Amino acid sequence: MQTWFDRLITTLKDRLATYPFKSYYVGVSGGRDSVFLFHLLKQVIPAHQLVVLHLNHGLRGIFSDQDQAFVENLAKRNSIACISERVTIEAFPSNGGLENVARQARYHWFKEKMVKKESLLFCGHSLDDHLETILMKIHRGAGLAGIKGIVYMQEIFGISVYRPLLTVERHQITQYLVENNLPWCDDHTNLSLEYFRNKIRINTLPLLKNHTKKSLLKLSVFANHLHASFQIPNGIKVYNGLEFSLEGITNLSNFEFRYMIEKIYHYFKLPSGPSQKHMKRLSDFFLQNSNHIELPNFIHIYRWQSLVCFKNEVDPLQKDILSYINYDGNVKDTKNDSLVFYLPEKMLNQVNWHFASRTEDLWQGKPLGKAIKNKKIAPWRKSCILKCVWQDKHIFLSNLGITENYHQLELDGENLVRVEVFGKKIKL
Repeated sequence: MQTWFDRLITTLKDRLATYPFKSYYVGVSGGRDSVFLFHLLKQVIPAHQLVVLHLNHGLRGIFSDQDQAFVENLAKRNSIACISERVTIEAFPSNGGLENVARQARYHWFKEKMVKKESLLFCGHSLDDHLETILMKIHRGAGLAGIKGIVYMQEIFGISVYRPLLTVERHQITQYLVENNLPWCDDHTNLSLEYFRNKIRINTLPLLKNHTKKSLLKLSVFANHLHASFQIPNGIKVYNGLEFSLEGITNLSNFEFRYMIEKIYHYFKLPSGPSQKHMKRLSDFFLQNSNHIELPNFIHIYRWQSLVCFKNEVDPLQKDILSYINYDGNVKDTKNDSLVFYLPEKMLNQVNWHFASRTEDLWQGKPLGKAIKNKKIAPWRKSCILKCVWQDKHIFLSNLGITENYHQLELDGENLVRVEVFGKKIKL
């Protein structure tokens, strides 16, 4: 008869067989969950493909250093590579702020140390962590993203993260480690009631009956299914952001609006979904006809006429300029406007795209900045005018249209390609 551990091994092997990853990393803090995960993975993954990652935040002084030494020795004894480092992060009040900052620092460090291509990171979150997260989110008034709890597989800061222990209870992990004489490090801060998660872990979770836990898990599954059923408007990719029709957003139900915002947070690769406070500010923004609002993580939202744009003002999501341009072949219409024009098919490899300069580039003899000053163009599009250049001549400028040079192209008898700028729709 298969034990729970045997089933876990079988499931892990099956899942890994479907993932095309070439290297595997495991975050090991030294605590029981991550140590158990380490011993589990070394039975499934060849040692030369596995790397242990440990970030010492230095928040617990000598105890943090002891954890680092323990993890390094654990990897060394098992002939598995280990990357560890001690860093210092700024302390915050014990209201969850410090935990969140430490978590973000950890994942950013993971991303820095991992080989970017075809790599998978394992994290040791257990079923207890999953239930704790659901209870915390419900208490804070979270939407469906919160009720989903922790997910098996997701992308965080551009790295693929897999959590294979979400079906394993903490007492099972402890029992396995004790029976197999496998030591771990206990973090004394896990007993401090200053942290909200610890209050749930110590005071609430032990009181839950098995049927209550099963109900929470069913609620989590239901939230996942409901997420998938929502219909939200497509966005249009603009520089550093996404543009939507204002009507498409205001017609959403409250649940769908929440879901859309959660998906936008994910699109911007933010570490967590919107808080209840953020959702209230967003709702007020749309109800009060405001023109601009700023959220944490440098996310700005702008409204202009019937459009609204979510922008990341710091980190461009897509640095490849061609990602903003659509080519549609075999068209006959030769109409040109401020966002669409047509090229002979043979010219596609002869034209180049650039972002125009407001001061150096000209439009009808005027500096571009003056030419667009009074144009009815969304402000976020004025900051990213795209120009199409052929033989050092401007052929087309987005939001303005074709130039006089455009007519020098030979169009007669040629197959035309429709070029749409900022036309790529993003389905969240």
